[in-house]
Amino acid sequence: MFSSMFNFLPFVKYKLPVRFSPVYFPAWIINAEVEAEVTYQGSTRNATAILKSNYLPGSSVPLLSAARLLPQGVDDRELPLFTQSLMEQHGLEVNCIPYNISPFSILEIAKSLSYSQATINADLKFSPSSVKPHIFSAYPILLPLYLAQYEMSYLNGHKGSLNIFIQAHSNGGMIMSENFLGKLDTPQLAAFESLKGLLLNTGWADDTEVLEFGMADDSVQVASVSLSPQKDVTRALDTYLEQPLRDSQNIDKLTEFGEIENDDDPRIRELTPGEVAGIDKYLDISLETMMSLSTASENQKVISISLGSTPKFEMANQAQVTLKTKLEELEREKREAKPGWWVEWELGNRSPAS
Repeated sequence: MFSSMFNFLPFVKYKLPVRFSPVYFPAWIINAEVEAEVTYQGSTRNATAILKSNYLPGSSVPLLSAARLLPQGVDDRELPLFTQSLMEQHGLEVNCIPYNISPFSILEIAKSLSYSQATINADLKFSPSSVKPHIFSAYPILLPLYLAQYEMSYLNGHKGSLNIFIQAHSNGGMIMSENFLGKLDTPQLAAFESLKGLLLNTGWADDTEVLEFGMADDSVQVASVSLSPQKDVTRALDTYLEQPLRDSQNIDKLTEFGEIENDDDPRIRELTPGEVAGIDKYLDISLETMMSLSTASENQKVISISLGSTPKFEMANQAQVTLKTKLEELEREKREAKPGWWVEWELGNRSPAS
């Protein structure tokens, strides 16, 4: 299993692991629509972001918490329900790493940021205290892993341990390890660099905490934002949110914002197709609203510079009426699609002033 990785590494000698353990690593899948006051290109306004199928580690265990452990291409709606029979696999008892990170900690830590920390790029900042979810659901999942520790003898005479782990959902799970590049001398590092293309990941930085011997999806999946150009802003927000999740020290800070004692919070949902379909419908309506507004904005630009027999103001008025009707219809559909559990949570957490 792990020996396949060593075929790529001419500077280490393969041995059997001194420790080996199958585990379940806790994590959250998060779907949300979040609003905040932003300063974008010099003007202040409210903006909304939609996040679908985002991965958040449920434990702050060093190294593992910084890894992108969700298997690439797996539809989270098709994950099997956990049963007691899964506590033993191939004759081995599987240990469950306990949750110590609340999924709601990402909202709380966002609100606690300084204004300078809330700078997404040169054109976009947000007000931390204004962060507010329109909807937020968290689905607990357990990810199967094999953990192994090796005693290593490198060609330069250095001896030490090497921690390796592999996704255990299938025979083709990705192998990952702690960053050992600092233990290599110049010729060994050059040899390793030449192999990175074969290892399918060429994006490692010197300070990367986890080396991935394969491909992984980003933890953050921003579906859309209510700012234009949407692709550029979405890409910037993706990067801003993704980078802190690749550092276990940042992940550890999430534990300061509360732990999960039980799953009574209605925002914690069971990951079933029916549950996901409900919030998907709500978020898809939000996406359609964003697209309608973006398209209308682009059309307005075309109208303002076009020439034709129809007066420009008549075309603009007609477009505004059509857009208004469309937005009213989408708003009605969105109210009807709002899940009952979210309505319950809103009623129970409404501030006295509202």
